[in-house]
Amino acid sequence: MATSTSPSGATPDPATMALSSSSSLIQPIMAPSPLPPPRHGQTFIFLAGSTTTTSSTPWRTALIHDLSHHFTTPPPITIFNPHRSDWDSSWIESPAFAPWAEQVSWELNAQELADIIVFYFDPDTQAPMSLMELGLFVKSGKCVVCCPERYWKWGYVTLLCERWGVEVVGTLAELGEAVVRRLEAIG
Repeated sequence: MATSTSPSGATPDPATMALSSSSSLIQPIMAPSPLPPPRHGQTFIFLAGSTTTTSSTPWRTALIHDLSHHFTTPPPITIFNPHRSDWDSSWIESPAFAPWAEQVSWELNAQELADIIVFYFDPDTQAPMSLMELGLFVKSGKCVVCCPERYWKWGYVTLLCERWGVEVVGTLAELGEAVVRRLEAIG
């Protein structure tokens, strides 16, 4: 089987490969690929949250797998995945450094476009950018959050979400169920 590459030339991560083979109605878009225009009947999901992988299966891969196997005929879904296999931790966090600025802009644009923003706060990470993104979008009505009690800011995340009516769950299995409920509510 030939290995495909993303528009940036990088090999796609396992989440993209699993998604590509599972359903033609679920379309993955990896950063920094161009974002599509909104289309009637199309649901956009952004996968926010911890990026550092602390388990054998990255949470994004597991969630995409669950979604692709939940529906017999899935609704048309586009999943924006900010994970980049070509990410370089030496990139300078500066608006003047083009690759880093492109990534941040892509993530913010994708979150604004998304109908659902899924957050996972891995208890083995701090994920400060994800906390900031949750604060930015918590009032949008788009967020679904998984925050296990072991996460270092669990109390703050829980109170913030309760204040704005955002569903918070404690496990990845519950997160998958919450996203399915949200998709079913959207129709």
